[in-house]
Amino acid sequence: MRMWMMLGVGALMLVSVVLPSGAWGASLEDVRSEMANTHMPFQMKPTVWVPLYGSGATAASWADLCVSGDRLRRQGVEGPSADVGKAPADKQYDVLVYATNYGDTVIAYHRDVTLPDCK
Repeated sequence: MRMWMMLGVGALMLVSVVLPSGAWGASLEDVRSEMANTHMPFQMKPTVWVPLYGSGATAASWADLCVSGDRLRRQGVEGPSADVGKAPADKQYDVLVYATNYGDTVIAYHRDVTLPDCK
């Protein structure tokens, strides 16, 4: 019974943070500022994990990519090596926010982050 009450309170806290924040489809800076303002229980520290696009020597962090038309390009790189592949249809990728405390790690929540347009 006590466990269900704690889970209910945790879910309520998460919903109260997520709904007013407008972070669905936000930028990575919005997610990081939200993490700084989110209260984690039991002195847990939030950490964001940004996935990689591709594999091997062509792997690039999603945070370093931008969208040009329907193609993904590396930010700040010119020429044919800047093109890394086809952009997702919704121009978003998913980041995970982990909560860590004394070696324990749990997934706190995830966000859809919008890819910026190339300049």
